[in-house]
Amino acid sequence: MMPTSDPKGLRLFPVICWLSAGYFFWAFLKAVGVPPVNALNASSGSFLGLALFLFLIPEAKKLKFGQLFEYEAKVKEVKEEVKQFRRDSCNPACLHELSLCNIEFGPSKYQC
Repeated sequence: MMPTSDPKGLRLFPVICWLSAGYFFWAFLKAVGVPPVNALNASSGSFLGLALFLFLIPEAKKLKFGQLFEYEAKVKEVKEEVKQFRRDSCNPACLHELSLCNIEFGPSKYQC
């Protein structure tokens, strides 16, 4: 579950989570009242629980729901793997292109 982003760098997943959290917090306040006039019941507790969960989920590094679901954000490892992949895939392509340029046009001043 990777956050999507637009060209300006706005991360969409946290924004959706925080808007949903705001809605559920508003529903909690509507059910209980400000100042609290009604007692807490199952529905108002679930509104507050969902609001807290959705507010904190974008910052979570590891989520686990029993045996059903497990998610661990490995951002640094994935970034390093992408950099390594770019290095590994760029070097052979660059060397191949350089060798073709040397064959066609003679020695080149460009290097990889």
